Amino acid sequence: MTNRRFFDNGDTLVELTSESLQIGELYDWSVLPRCGAVVVFSGTVRDHSEGRHDVTSLAYEAYDEQVVPKCLEIAKEMRDKWPTLGRIALVHRIGEVKLGESSVVIVVSAPHRPEAFESARFGIDALKATVPIWKREQWGDGGDWALGAQHITDVKKLNDVRLVMFAFGAVTIFFALISVVSALVLAFLVYQDAPPPTRTTGMDAFHRHLDALSDDSRAHLRQQLRESRERQGRN
Repeated sequence: MTNRRFFDNGDTLVELTSESLQIGELYDWSVLPRCGAVVVFSGTVRDHSEGRHDVTSLAYEAYDEQVVPKCLEIAKEMRDKWPTLGRIALVHRIGEVKLGESSVVIVVSAPHRPEAFESARFGIDALKATVPIWKREQWGDGGDWALGAQHITDVKKLNDVRLVMFAFGAVTIFFALISVVSALVLAFLVYQDAPPPTRTTGMDAFHRHLDALSDDSRAHLRQQLRESRERQGRN
């Protein structure tokens, strides 16, 4: 690969390059006898973004001098969190990247898959949040900087933010559960205190209807009932 910034100590590889990313070579480099899992994340250029559906390519720019140091901080943090990791590669393109091409690749090898998946996810999230690389979207009739760009932060602060978000989510779930339990308890108590349902017969309904009538209406109704019975008796 032709590169502008490069670091490789045998176990950690960091690169900022204007050339196509060789994912197969990075995978082969990451394989170790003691590692049973390799996770490869490749971020590719898609044809749409926030507010656009005709993206044709992306153009990446970077603060070159800070890319390798920031990526090395991420790699160190990954090894601190997951001490058994084997090899780590953090590689990013600069310049124009066409549809379907990889703009960033994260490769992690580890003895087991949980730490490989988790550390690779942390690696790409931290790179996007802490490394000074920006993208400009190109479309048919122009281009502009991506709307979803993030503010650059420090990897240590990123951990603090992730911890706060986790704590906030846990508290939210806790109070949601409390609300559900409270609603169920209240519904049970209301059910317990409710009077038993009364059974209404047709005759009960008739008498209630009769009681609601005026005296003249009731007398007229009773007269009709007597006349009906008398006719039935004669028949």
